[in-house]
Parts: sequence; structure tokens; C-alpha cells
Amino acid sequence: MPPAINTLTILELRRLLGRRCRAGDIDRSEEQLVVAALEQQIQVGLLTVCALEDSHARAAIDLLAELRAHSLRALDALHLAIARELKAQTLATSDGRMAEAAGSLGFTVQLFV
Repeated sequence: MPPAINTLTILELRRLLGRRCRAGDIDRSEEQLVVAALEQQIQVGLLTVCALEDSHARAAIDLLAELRAHSLRALDALHLAIARELKAQTLATSDGRMAEAAGSLGFTVQLFV
């Protein structure tokens, strides 16, 4: 199975690109280039996109209780719940807090800084 993302990942990427564009870190054409590259990777099957389901939200609520010792944000819990449902072994993130929580769940973590 190719690497998987969920629709929340796409939403967060688009938000980040918009913020970087408004800050002047990238221009509109660079933003569009990244979006087009992501869409191409999805289209050719290099990335699988998992749709968000209500069951993911319920599982994320359970994770917040299970991982009470971690200062986990709601959206991070949602990502972890989806990864857990997919039986992912590795989780990639640039968020140290989410990386710690993922490690405690048994994921191999690829932390990008």
C-alpha cells in the first residue's frame, strides 16, 4: 500500500501554503506548483487519500483520554486515530508533540524539522 494521507492533511497543507504565501515566503505560482504536485501524486497512486469518517472523530476522542499524559491537540488525535485504523507502522510529522504521542502508541516516527 502506498503512503496514506487523509483529507485533513490536504486541508492543513492548503492552510499552510496560504499562510506562507501571505507572509511572502512563497509566491502564488509556487503555492500552485505544490498543490499540483500533490494532486498528481494522488492521481497516479503514489499517495492514498483516506476520507474522514465520524468513527475517526470518536476514535480521536478515545485517544485523547488514552494519551492524557500528552498535550495532544484535537487534529493531531484525529490524524493518529486514522493512522491507527489504517494499521500504519510509520507516521511522518513535523510536530514534536504529535511525534511523542505517536511513539507512545507504537508507531515508528519520522520527525521532520
